[in-house]
Amino acid sequence: IGVGLPLRKYDFGFLERSRKPKLLLLGDRDEFVPAGEFEAFASRCAPPVDWQVIPDSDHLFTRRAAAVEDAVFAWLTSSPEAR
Repeated sequence: IGVGLPLRKYDFGFLERSRKPKLLLLGDRDEFVPAGEFEAFASRCAPPVDWQVIPDSDHLFTRRAAAVEDAVFAWLTSSPEAR
């Protein structure tokens, strides 16, 4: 599970090759990673991968922690076939 990955600061290329289930989350107002860059990265990741851009959210998900919690809970409790 990757939350607010600082893609411009660190190399997350290993996630592009990993065949393990992945959940990637980003705020649509993240100050460090534009949503388009995040979406391009997520689409390059090997399956299985699920990703979501959380609306009205900055890099630290200020006042949006419940949305992150909901996304993580839903992903963890979904069937492996759905991932």
